[in-house]
Amino acid sequence: MSDAPATFARPIPRPDAISQGFWDATARGELAIQRCPDCGNYQHPPRPICHACGCAAPVYARVSGEARLVSWTTTYHNVLPGFAAALPYACMVVELVEQKELFMLSDLIGRAEIASGLRFGMKMRVVFPAGDGEGPVLPQFAPAEEQQA
Repeated sequence: MSDAPATFARPIPRPDAISQGFWDATARGELAIQRCPDCGNYQHPPRPICHACGCAAPVYARVSGEARLVSWTTTYHNVLPGFAAALPYACMVVELVEQKELFMLSDLIGRAEIASGLRFGMKMRVVFPAGDGEGPVLPQFAPAEEQQA
């Protein structure tokens, strides 16, 4: 199977009032996660209240984009609208370094050769696929050592 073309058109996120801060940051090429101003807890996905202390005013804080790989699988069968052209791709769970159990989902579209080299605990770093510059993009995570080469 061949890798998806680099020009694969990813689905466009649809922000709501709660997730808008996350998507505004991705449009700038930044990763921002909700953080509670009262207890300092990070949370993702975004919620209207802090799940740790109940504060009703979580804010978005920029994070490093560094993570470690917790789990993954390579997908060969399409289950998501708009992703058929991307097969195969790796679906991953990463844990951001800012806080234990602060997880994000990610993928490696068009990167089957990298997916075969994934290993538990490997360092990952956020990347933002080229978009049209007109709005939010789905952040991805890739092996950190690949980005230093």
